[in-house]
Amino acid sequence: MGGTKTVNASAALKWVLQDPNVHTIIPGFTTFDEMNLDLSVMENPTLTDSEKKDLQMEASLPGLYCQGCGQCLKQCLAKLPIPDLMRAYMYAYGYHQPALAQNLVASLDLPRQVWEDCFSCPVKCLNRWTVAGKIRDVVRLRGVPSEFLS
Repeated sequence: MGGTKTVNASAALKWVLQDPNVHTIIPGFTTFDEMNLDLSVMENPTLTDSEKKDLQMEASLPGLYCQGCGQCLKQCLAKLPIPDLMRAYMYAYGYHQPALAQNLVASLDLPRQVWEDCFSCPVKCLNRWTVAGKIRDVVRLRGVPSEFLS
C-alpha cells in the first residue's frame, strides 16, 4: 500500500489549539499512547521550533486529507465518489485504520472493476494528489479478508 510520512500529531494538535477560530477540538485516538500524546499537548500547547519546522515541511507536501472541494466530481468520467474514496484513503494511511477504510469502500456500491477506467484519469486534484493511484490503492481493500485488518 502507499507509503506516506507520519504526521507530527503533537504539532498538528498544537497548531489547531492556537487557531482563534477553533473553539472545540475532538482529538481521536485508538491507543493509550495516542491518548497520552494528546493529553500531554494540553500541558504545554506552545509549538517548539522543531514542531514549527515539521509543520512547514508538511505544508509543502501534497496533503493526506481531502479538502472536500468537490472539483474532482465534475472531472471524473466514471462518476466515482472521489471525496469518499479519499476519506477511505485517509482512514487507511492517515489513521492506520484499514478496517474502517474497508467498511467505507464497501458501503459505496462501486463498480466491480472500478480502477480499470482510472488509468487515463483526467482528474486534477487541487491537493496535487494522484487521484487514480490513491483510488487503486484504497479499493484493493475490498479483496482483503476482514480478519486480516485491525
